[in-house]
Amino acid sequence: MVLPGKKDLVTPTLDVYFQTGMESFLFTWEDEVKEWANCINTMLTGQPARFKTDDWMGEIEELAESFSGAAEKVREAFGLKSAEQVSCSCPSCGASLVGMKGETVRCGYCGSYHTLQ
Repeated sequence: MVLPGKKDLVTPTLDVYFQTGMESFLFTWEDEVKEWANCINTMLTGQPARFKTDDWMGEIEELAESFSGAAEKVREAFGLKSAEQVSCSCPSCGASLVGMKGETVRCGYCGSYHTLQ
């Protein structure tokens, strides 16, 4: 899912939500954020993003439904194998770690980095 956001109530961001987390990209202009969101949404769903401010929850639900199977289509288009999600315990502190196999993740509790097997 791709949504426009604000870092500090002033700086526009493009918030990209993945199965494994979220990345936020800073922009100078809000129009650039909408342009990028439209391009990403069009690539994944075939339709540009719609920005309504009065029914944001309904729009999020509609957008989430439109992504059904989109990740697999993108992987197929680029000849990528499906990623396998794995979970394990942090070797340093025992906290749960979740991500894709082979991905290096940072433990949210102790801050150590580990490659998921």
